[in-house]
Amino acid sequence: MHLLFTYYHINHIFYIIITIIRIILLHLHTIYKIQDNTTSKRHNMKTRSAYTNHIRIILLSSISYIIIMTCACTRHSYPKSLKNADSLCNTNADSAISLLRSIKKDIGHSPEYTRMYYRLLCIQAKDKADRMKPEEEKENITAIVDYYEKHGDKDLLPIAYYYAGRIYRELKEAPQALAYMQKSKDALIDSDNTELLSRVYSQIGYLQYFQEMYDESLKMFTASYKCSKEINDTIGMILGLRDISTAYEAKNKYGKALESLQEAYCLAKQKTHIITILTVETYISSLYITMNKPDSAMKYAQNPLKNIALTDSSSTFSLMMDIYKLKENEDSVIYFCKQIEKVGRVYAKEDAYKNLTEIYLKRKNHSEANRCFKMYNIYKDSVKAIKRTDIVARMNYKEKEKENIMLQEKNNRNIIIIISASAIALILLITFILYIRYSRIRRKEQLIRHKYSEQILNENLQKSEEHINNNKRKIEMLQSRLESTDKENIELRKELEREKERLFSSNTIAEIRIKERAAAHEAIMNSPIYQAFYRMSDNTSDLHPSNKDWANLEKLINREYDNFTNKLNSLCKLSMIEYRVSMLIKLNFEPKRISNLICCSDSNISTIRSRLYFKTFGRKGGCNKWDEFISSL
Repeated sequence: MHLLFTYYHINHIFYIIITIIRIILLHLHTIYKIQDNTTSKRHNMKTRSAYTNHIRIILLSSISYIIIMTCACTRHSYPKSLKNADSLCNTNADSAISLLRSIKKDIGHSPEYTRMYYRLLCIQAKDKADRMKPEEEKENITAIVDYYEKHGDKDLLPIAYYYAGRIYRELKEAPQALAYMQKSKDALIDSDNTELLSRVYSQIGYLQYFQEMYDESLKMFTASYKCSKEINDTIGMILGLRDISTAYEAKNKYGKALESLQEAYCLAKQKTHIITILTVETYISSLYITMNKPDSAMKYAQNPLKNIALTDSSSTFSLMMDIYKLKENEDSVIYFCKQIEKVGRVYAKEDAYKNLTEIYLKRKNHSEANRCFKMYNIYKDSVKAIKRTDIVARMNYKEKEKENIMLQEKNNRNIIIIISASAIALILLITFILYIRYSRIRRKEQLIRHKYSEQILNENLQKSEEHINNNKRKIEMLQSRLESTDKENIELRKELEREKERLFSSNTIAEIRIKERAAAHEAIMNSPIYQAFYRMSDNTSDLHPSNKDWANLEKLINREYDNFTNKLNSLCKLSMIEYRVSMLIKLNFEPKRISNLICCSDSNISTIRSRLYFKTFGRKGGCNKWDEFISSL
């Protein structure tokens, strides 16, 4: 069909050209006939001039028509098969993929605009079917975007931008993904494609959420929801409310998060779409777990559990595991951990094996505890690798943002640069020198800080390893005593076995703690908030932490050290300064740096630490004793 269309226009243009030539020849013939039959030379000249003007008008009109027709040809008519594939993408992506594969050979002989549309539809169908391989499509989408930017269908340009953003998001290249999504949004401003605009807002929101920009992501999720509401897209509205809830939960606004999910739940029940209902119920149950409300969580988890074949089984089993853990029902926890062993994803299996290790140790089933502990370590390493990739992606995004800000500032200074080039050049030179000096100082500080951190970590690890080695030596001695003890001495042998089991359990728990503390320490040292506090603790710094900075530090510590605040508050009542000093001690800050951050003298910091030890234990112990205690929490 598209070929016939192209040939039609080509033939039409040729027909016009031939018609113009025939008209010109006809008029030339008329001119010369009149010239032969006219006796007056003057009359002959006037007649020739009149007909010449007539020909010029005809030529200009014809050429204009050709131009108009040529421009009209850029509004391409695509084959019906591609239009069908486009429609199938939204209803049955797998069928769309099959259809596109069946016409691949025919498309290879089509014009470039048809081939580009075909390539874009292939990416769209694979993305809808969750079968897209971003590494393979990266070069492909770049060529498609370049084509549509230069001379392609402008209606397809925002779609090309959108899938470029999707590909780069899957590649965890957040800066490029966000840039393409912003381009798609800008291209859709004057468009009536509200459904795509909703998806673009949602994607931008998730990219911002990934960068922990929760306020910004909430705005995008809300905009996505409004677009879906505008076109009465119920599923889009439900997904938008789900995303809004996710942003509120990240901001610790659980009430707002629950309101959004309850609204989504009402819409889902009106839609009577079972999978959508199950999805929303899963999210509500998960939120109640976060809120430490196991009974409410259980209420909404029942339906997904009954329809496990229609849900994400890994998520559903994880929900049940967490609910029964809150209810302290160990048998049920074991059951759902066993289910996760079969079908769970990496994160779920890490939690499952950790829970199983703890339960089996408590029940003194050391063989199973040892097996689960080994599996826990395997999956913990996998999760750690995934998190490390995410951290790098965030760092790349932030670095890119810094570059963009610097570029924008440079562009804003262009006028000033033109007016006072010499002055700016001098300033830039001075800035460059200061930057080099600052970079050297910063590198030196970082080296010192890393060495200090490694020293502290190694010392803590050594203590734990010494504890484990001592226990191993004791176990060997107990084993020797067992071998030398008469078999008739049953009571003594039982006592030796119990002591041996106790030492084994103690070693297993110590090994778990070593792994967990090492991971927590690494995560904290790589965090931006820790680095910011370290820079502000310098004698040369004039900056001091804000209340928001302290709140972020508290959140980081509680996340990595299992509710450090609750543990500390359960032992004694701390003032704000005492609490902040304790947090900094937990992060291995030196007393001098603590005094700089708290704005107190070194002697006051020592007094606070000694006082805290006395308040907690009722006896004098000195500031170092408090430091040792805080480090052990």
